[in-house]
Amino acid sequence: MLGVSRRRYAKMHGVDESAVRKAIRQGSVFLHPDNTVDVAASDEVWGRWHASNVARRQPMTPDPETDARSDAALARTEEAWACALIAKQAETDC
Repeated sequence: MLGVSRRRYAKMHGVDESAVRKAIRQGSVFLHPDNTVDVAASDEVWGRWHASNVARRQPMTPDPETDARSDAALARTEEAWACALIAKQAETDC
């Protein structure tokens, strides 16, 4: 039987080859006797797994309060770096 290599199967699904090796160990990707991936059988299981994984994901919603705190923290960090740079150049304390 003719299948595809692990590397090719990984590329088909946009994952790393190590993900395919892990799926083989877990029994969700099937091999032909010549150690190539049985695409038809494996895609059925891979598709079910992917669909259930996507269903569990929750879309991220922006949180203005968290964004504002992050922006303020970033501004303080940038201000501290600028002050440290000026102090180093002038050899004075801020």
